[in-house]
Amino acid sequence: MSKLIEALSAFTKIMAAYHRDKLFKLNFAVTYKCNSRCKMCNIWKYTIKNPQTMKEELETDEIGQIFKGLGKLVWISLTGGEPFLRNDLVEIVQSAKDYCKIKMLNITSNGFNSELVADKTQSIAEVHVPLTFINVSLDGVAIIHDQLRGVKGAYDNAIRTLESLHKISNKHSNLLVGFEYTITPFNVGYFKALIDKLKKDSLEWLAKNSTITIYHQGNLYKNLELNTNQQTVDDLFKSGAFSDIGNALKLTNSWSILAWIKKTYLKHARKYIINGYSSLKCTALHHSLFLDPYGNVYPCVILQNKLGNLRDHQYDLLKLLKSENAMKLKQTVEACRKCWTPCEAYPSILTNLVSIVTT
Repeated sequence: MSKLIEALSAFTKIMAAYHRDKLFKLNFAVTYKCNSRCKMCNIWKYTIKNPQTMKEELETDEIGQIFKGLGKLVWISLTGGEPFLRNDLVEIVQSAKDYCKIKMLNITSNGFNSELVADKTQSIAEVHVPLTFINVSLDGVAIIHDQLRGVKGAYDNAIRTLESLHKISNKHSNLLVGFEYTITPFNVGYFKALIDKLKKDSLEWLAKNSTITIYHQGNLYKNLELNTNQQTVDDLFKSGAFSDIGNALKLTNSWSILAWIKKTYLKHARKYIINGYSSLKCTALHHSLFLDPYGNVYPCVILQNKLGNLRDHQYDLLKLLKSENAMKLKQTVEACRKCWTPCEAYPSILTNLVSIVTT
């Protein structure tokens, strides 16, 4: 019941921010360091090719200044790279709670270092952001997941991490744990096989806590040069993706706000796969932003149009949002329908509530 109340509270604050045309979500890649070698993402290559960038990431006190200047937010999403490789991750979460009074926090991990992720999750849960979501990537049974993630043992480590996090979540009512399955040309159509494997291994609780995402090429993923876009529009991919989405919908059978958002995302994902564009108006730059590890601000995780660097603007994100460059970019973003990634789709679902319910 407490999670339902917190979800209702967060939703109310999101709608209030929407009607006041205020920012309510920040997507923040805290590091590009990564211990995976994924086929569909080149973030891990970035720090290898540019090792000096690891010293250029925002420091703890700089992040604190950014959060302090932002003031109240509803929702912060921390990503990477592998966010748990950031030594001060717990301090970043504490700073977000102290300065931004966030109601929701979500962090996605590859779960490769089980002990590290579990230890930090324990501390993050104790910060007590009312709704704290930790998702671990799981993109198929062991042979598929390991090949996709480019590291032997990735599946076993992810499962070990999820089991540890599940134990922690049983002691912290604010912590919600699940796995994230990204539909890509490399694993499309194998979601049911994964679910069957989890059930066989007595991980029924995990099978019921999945988040489906669709592979994208974009600024965050450093994968614009990958020759995979054509693969996502052929009939074989569409057929497999429809199968994955259908099986995910069968698992989303509760009637909470969070389940409704997932269902809506999946239903619109079908439309996106058919049409190649989002059917909902994007809220990026109006209600959400993407911040990279070096202080660069973008409208979202996909577009490369940079607003500026916060180190050049006294860490004042709200002031940067009022700049001439930001105003021009808003017109571009308003017309954009090129993605259906949860980072941007979930805020769009919440702020397009009336049109969704009436169609």
